[in-house]
Amino acid sequence: MQEFYITRKIDELVTDELLKEEYNKAVADFTPEEQLHARHILLKTEQEAKDVIKLLDDGGNFEELAKEYSTGPSGPNGGDLGYFTKQSMVPEFADAAFALNTGEYSKTPVKTQFGYHVIKSEDKRNTEAPTFEEKEAELRGKVSSSVIDTLLEELKADASIILMTPAKDEKAEEAAKEDGEKEDDKSEEKKTD
Repeated sequence: MQEFYITRKIDELVTDELLKEEYNKAVADFTPEEQLHARHILLKTEQEAKDVIKLLDDGGNFEELAKEYSTGPSGPNGGDLGYFTKQSMVPEFADAAFALNTGEYSKTPVKTQFGYHVIKSEDKRNTEAPTFEEKEAELRGKVSSSVIDTLLEELKADASIILMTPAKDEKAEEAAKEDGEKEDDKSEEKKTD
């Protein structure tokens, strides 16, 4: 019955208007971040990276060179890293990648803890606030939880709670006392034996 009551209250109190109000609050605080779509070719040595840059300068295809030479996991995909924010990459890589113009590749190797990179910028864009549909399930859970907490607080505030203590059972107390005395007598008998 409790589950039915709570489910019914949630259905009654968590309205589309309330969810949209919460969504509007959430997206009001949204700050767009710049994202970069890039490719890279990861190589073990600086000389290998310089050799790949020379091949690119001579008209080589970045995707094909990544498939052939890259030691990174994105190599088979033509070095495609998809879209990412600056904070999601190691600083040396991010600084070099975000400094490139769209369509441009790095003219010098970029050294990181993983090796030497040749990076190509494919596209730049800003992140967008998630749509209501994308956030609806999360908002519904958050608002439902809040509604339940408020409901329980209201029920507690309106409730009259009376603590009842059981009446003393004199016969039970006497029986327990007698049992305790018998145990004491048995202990005394054992000590005297």
